[in-house]
Amino acid sequence: MNFDLENKIKNILKIEKTILDVEYTDAEKKYISPESYLWIKHTKWPVQTYKLLSKVTGISAFPDKNFKHWIEIFKNKGKGIKKRIGVFFKVPFESINYLPINADLYFDKDFVGILLYIIHKQPRVVKFNQIDDLDSFKKIQNEALSLKAINMITHKTVKTPKIISMGVEQGICFFEQELVFAKDLHSLSKNKLKVIYDKVFDFMYKLYLQKGVSLISPKKEEDIICKAVEDYLNTIENGKEIINKYNKLIAEDKKMFVGNIHGDLWLNNILIDENKNKIWIIDWGESNMDYLAKDFRNNPVSAQSLYLRLIEYYKLDVHDIYSLEKQLFIAEFSTITQLISNHIVKRRQDSYFKSKVHACINRMVKLSNL
Repeated sequence: MNFDLENKIKNILKIEKTILDVEYTDAEKKYISPESYLWIKHTKWPVQTYKLLSKVTGISAFPDKNFKHWIEIFKNKGKGIKKRIGVFFKVPFESINYLPINADLYFDKDFVGILLYIIHKQPRVVKFNQIDDLDSFKKIQNEALSLKAINMITHKTVKTPKIISMGVEQGICFFEQELVFAKDLHSLSKNKLKVIYDKVFDFMYKLYLQKGVSLISPKKEEDIICKAVEDYLNTIENGKEIINKYNKLIAEDKKMFVGNIHGDLWLNNILIDENKNKIWIIDWGESNMDYLAKDFRNNPVSAQSLYLRLIEYYKLDVHDIYSLEKQLFIAEFSTITQLISNHIVKRRQDSYFKSKVHACINRMVKLSNL
């Protein structure tokens, strides 16, 4: 066990001592690691581990059943196969490690840790900043406070996990929330996805109105676009065209919707309980005041009706604001600007940096037909 991991485990033990009614012994519990950042309690392979993974919220445990996705992988010469094959088939090839903690699953995600208690009397999720770092501390604190406020919103179909408690232990902020037993949306067809996103955006409409929506000119963000950002984009295919497109849109001097957003409404963070027909929105860690289009981009087809609904509610002149497609483009550019600024200017390393930037680039290319 390396020194960094030892310190992280010590922090977990402090948190568990606070939230769990347990007594610790010197006996170590076996865990297996299917990936460098994911630790799973070792029961009996493969049956018990299979059952454990099948219950886990938001984890793609098994191979993708969508035949079209495998055709795409074949066309792309194998690119994306790791995402589609599922965690389950990776597990047998990893070594056994020993971690003296009670959680069934432990995600070691650099600055943030996530603990899942699946087969406990009270199933729960615990999130915490893994290092004594102000930015990481504030991120966890923001997610806890956002979730606590959002829990107050009622909706017939769409729910959010209930927050149970939050606390601080020697510079480590943590909170616990209920564990939702449901599946993500990766295997659903476009038609089914639209039905679900229609309901999700109906929930978000309630949130937007509760927190308030304002209009802002993206010209104010021009100061953020430093030379490092332009230099980076100029090294990417279609980067120059994207900068030119953005500058033309800014010259129109119209307005963007701004409000309290989820910030990460992708397929992993929306779950469906097929038995109870409930939809759950999880992972509010990116929730902040930002362009609403950063939520809209997750399903532009469903977002169109929400966009028009907001225009009607606030009695806005459509000539004063950007179209949905233009707001989506500007929002993507804003995301890239933030990613590049954090990576280059603040020297904050992000293991998914390039994939995130290129995902934004690909969406902008589609929006503008570059």
